[in-house]
Amino acid sequence: MSTTPTPTPRIAIPPLLLSTLKSQHLPTPSPHFLHPIISPPSQRPPPLPALIATTKHRLLSTSLTVPHLLDPSTHSLPPNINNVHIRERILDQEIPVQVLDIEDIGG
Repeated sequence: MSTTPTPTPRIAIPPLLLSTLKSQHLPTPSPHFLHPIISPPSQRPPPLPALIATTKHRLLSTSLTVPHLLDPSTHSLPPNINNVHIRERILDQEIPVQVLDIEDIGG
């Protein structure tokens, strides 16, 4: 017996939530990612400031490799970005990246 993933129901995403995230230079989350935040089990929608804070916190603490995290229209790095023979590349749009570690080499 195979199971198919349940599609995320259509939800109304507050435009102010998306515009606030954009103004803070955060990537647009997918509806799949936002569904549990916007539709909590209590059936009472959270106030907008709490919704914005929760969304921002979850976006910043989630790995970019998680499926369905970002809106499908979000740009990503070119497929051959790790090619050592390409000395430099100019990216023509904003692309979210995640810094995993910083090493101090100056000491």
